[in-house]
Amino acid sequence: MAAQVTAFRPLTAPLLAELHAPLAQDGVTFTGAGRHALQLLYDILLKQAAVLSYLDAFRFLTFLFVIVAPLTWLMRKPHHDVEPRAEKAP
Repeated sequence: MAAQVTAFRPLTAPLLAELHAPLAQDGVTFTGAGRHALQLLYDILLKQAAVLSYLDAFRFLTFLFVIVAPLTWLMRKPHHDVEPRAEKAP
């Protein structure tokens, strides 16, 4: 994902400009604001990657549950042979 986000992509340039403008107004130098805007964009990217990884794990566990849950009806009940124990003679 991070390889697709660069300052030269048409989709990221407006977002970087949006992040850069308030930083520059707060007194951060032009290059410092640019670096900070890239860092903010990278943080957003990491958060989205984390959400997508949780989504993948949820989908995998849902798939696993859908496959394993019907197997409970295929299981046999255990057969318990209960025999009376012989008591020890004194």
